[in-house]
Amino acid sequence: MKTEKDQLLRDNQIRKIANKNLSLLVLLLLKKTDVKKILESQQVFVVAVYGMGLVGSVFLKALRDWDVCVCYGIDQKGEAGNAGLEIKRPAEISQDMDMIVVTSEAYYEEIYSQLKEKVSVPIVLLSQLLDELLRIPISLENLR
Repeated sequence: MKTEKDQLLRDNQIRKIANKNLSLLVLLLLKKTDVKKILESQQVFVVAVYGMGLVGSVFLKALRDWDVCVCYGIDQKGEAGNAGLEIKRPAEISQDMDMIVVTSEAYYEEIYSQLKEKVSVPIVLLSQLLDELLRIPISLENLR
């Protein structure tokens, strides 16, 4: 049984992960990385975003800035605030994307298991994707 202290520790951990992901997104934007080109080189042309809270909304904005095609958002509650994007519940998704990016690290294993029953596309954690994208060297042209 979880105590209040356990819940506070978990909430703090979730905030730290969210802050890290937001920081990585900012770094990618500053690098002017051609994320669309990188994804397309991996045969990823259409992305769905799972988790439409703060981190998901910021990631969606970044994907739009990079001109990456986002088919829809996926959210357990079926809502996304001001995302301006169709939102589906996990049970409603279909095989119409090349990758699902999960923004909710705290529940990744549970989310992964649920989605894997519905689709056969890669299901990646946002932090893993951002870490991979940040490993790409910066060219001097990107800094201008």
